[in-house]
Amino acid sequence: MKIFLLPLIAIAILIPSQVQAQWYSEDGVVPDSEWRKSVGSFGSMMLLSSEPESFLEQWDQPASPGYTPSLSTTSDVKRGDMIVAFVFFSGGQANNKGHCDIIADLAVIGPDGSEYASEPDNDLCSGVAPPPEQRMQLGRAYLGLIIEPQDLLGEYTFTANVCDRVADVCLELKRS
Repeated sequence: MKIFLLPLIAIAILIPSQVQAQWYSEDGVVPDSEWRKSVGSFGSMMLLSSEPESFLEQWDQPASPGYTPSLSTTSDVKRGDMIVAFVFFSGGQANNKGHCDIIADLAVIGPDGSEYASEPDNDLCSGVAPPPEQRMQLGRAYLGLIIEPQDLLGEYTFTANVCDRVADVCLELKRS
């Protein structure tokens, strides 16, 4: 198995794209699920994609009225193909400098229940103002996985413990 901790491309770090958060609808907050949770104005969700370049290209389009990125997601991959977990967040509390401090502990659990990879303390957003309420932002780090010929077949589960360190709030996400 190959595990990749991938930093976002420079443009995404410098000018984060934002769209309205997916865990809200016109009727209010959408119920939590294993891969999408919120507490107050802080929320996070994890999407899996086997086409990370296309995913990032769609996400990084300049904001324009009516544009919604068409993000390619998946739950199945073949041996040798890459699957990447992207972590999004919304809200977050500002510190006394007006900056957020949001991190994620990322991991992959194998079909046998053992931990295949663990990448703690990944910076999703720090040193900048938090996104406006009900706006979603892609985190700065994400985790990729390639299933090698010697790896077990079966369901691999990505986990993310997403924490707003200023507000002392954590959300545990998982997606297979």
